[in-house]
Amino acid sequence: MKSNKLLGKKRYIFIFILGMIVFLYPTLSNLYYNYTAVSGTYMEYSLNNQTSKNEDVKDAPNAETYLETNNDAIFAYINIDKIHQTLPIYLGVTEEHLSNGVAVIKGTSIPVGGGNTNSVIAGHTGQVKKLFTDLPELEPGDEITITNKIETLYYKVTGNKLIMPDQDEYLSIIEGKDMITLLTCYHGTLTNDRLLVFAERYNPDNKTDSIKASIINQDKYSYLSKVELEEKPIHRMVDPVVIACAIILIILFIYTFSKKKDNSK
Repeated sequence: MKSNKLLGKKRYIFIFILGMIVFLYPTLSNLYYNYTAVSGTYMEYSLNNQTSKNEDVKDAPNAETYLETNNDAIFAYINIDKIHQTLPIYLGVTEEHLSNGVAVIKGTSIPVGGGNTNSVIAGHTGQVKKLFTDLPELEPGDEITITNKIETLYYKVTGNKLIMPDQDEYLSIIEGKDMITLLTCYHGTLTNDRLLVFAERYNPDNKTDSIKASIINQDKYSYLSKVELEEKPIHRMVDPVVIACAIILIILFIYTFSKKKDNSK
């Protein structure tokens, strides 16, 4: 009798553990995907950029130049009023940097402005700290500022885009542009989607003309509304749903089978 009770307790503990796995799966998988997605973009772009034949990219000041002497120092701060975030900017993507703030992807421009520059700044989403979680809320015309040791640079959002890892052309410098690109993984998908938010530098003393020109002349980027970003194609939702249902069915099967076995005794 005691052995049956002990077996029953172990069974319930096992079922409880499986239930916790089902409950925590979305959070744990999101945390894992979040880091690997951003880090993956960093690695892929770094490798591609090493063999780039674009002279503008080679001649532009980039984060790689500063990594040896400024690896863990805060280089600047980014402020995004729309989503109430002020975050430290580090040079180079590491787990520590992405846990404490955002980071400039190696091989892209450092955030000091200037013609023919595109500083790609990566940050996490969906964790306890908000960081870049609310980037989908940004719309054309929203302001972003970057403050380094010398000055404060002003940028206006001009568009956004969902990309796959191999679409690194959207991280490249555009001739004549002084811009930044904010990058984060797109929360809620199991594909390798990244959300990019593009912003161009403008003169805060001449806001209207400069930002209108930037948006009107924007032919490379598309703008997705927050609603469009949240409309996930069904094939992107199948995997997590199937996995969760499968685990639940397994738990129910084990529980039902065990109960029948006990009753037969």
